Amino acid sequence: MDIKIQSISAKGLSWLQSNYAKRVLHVFNPVSNLIDDQNSVISLVRPEIGNGPFTAVTGKINFREYIDVKSNIHVKQKQLEVGKLKIDFSDASNWNSVPSWQSIRQDPKQLAPGLDAVEHQVGSEGPPQSFAELVLNIPRNFTESDPTFARAQTGVNELFRGFKSGESMAMRNGAQLLAGLGVGLTPAGDDFLVGSILALWSYFPESEAQRLSTLIAKEASPRTNSISAAWINASAKGEAGQHWHHLLEALKSENEGMLQNAVRAILPTGHTSGADSLGGFVATLRLLSEHH
Repeated sequence: MDIKIQSISAKGLSWLQSNYAKRVLHVFNPVSNLIDDQNSVISLVRPEIGNGPFTAVTGKINFREYIDVKSNIHVKQKQLEVGKLKIDFSDASNWNSVPSWQSIRQDPKQLAPGLDAVEHQVGSEGPPQSFAELVLNIPRNFTESDPTFARAQTGVNELFRGFKSGESMAMRNGAQLLAGLGVGLTPAGDDFLVGSILALWSYFPESEAQRLSTLIAKEASPRTNSISAAWINASAKGEAGQHWHHLLEALKSENEGMLQNAVRAILPTGHTSGADSLGGFVATLRLLSEHH
């Protein structure tokens, strides 16, 4: 079947143009993840998933009908061949995965009403037993003795202690405890870290945001799977998915309807991934506002 790539990130295009050996990593209905022998990833996604730091957005297609994990991959000129698909990327538009951080950074106190609204929405519309329950004022649906949540609470405490004091070892300890913690394609601890890292970029000047987020990513990415590591490393470079771009713009513009729609686009991600990342983002940005 012949299809076209509508839009693609710089990393996605670089992946297609590289000469490294490639294979299929995962196949789901709306997404197919491909990986090369350098552990670099590209995600082929349907439009509802949206653009991301290492994505290529195609038309509406059920990838499972055409691709499996044993499918061969070839790239010829401007065409990707994988399984039964021939994917033309000659006319794909380039998508910039880096939000306009300079325009987003402002007095976090001005963002407080928006953060309160996100917290309320996560509590009312989000899934139970996300790591957001550890840091936001929302109902808890887990027991204190649950070993996963106990480790997560210790990791969050260490991470936040490092943010407050500037102690790099505490940040490293927190990242190590959270990395790879939980189940799913992107474990909850990794999603929480991604949200926290995006909060760093929303608050600090670029050099400091990059320093702190790189410190966290170096500890976390080797301790989790390839897809989660790709998201953590991308966020450490100030990159974010399309729905997060919309969330950041909504917070800046103080547009209530736009903010609700952005949160609703993020929340369904994974089992609890959307709520985990939103929890990390809101709690970290609040913490930075109070202690810096």
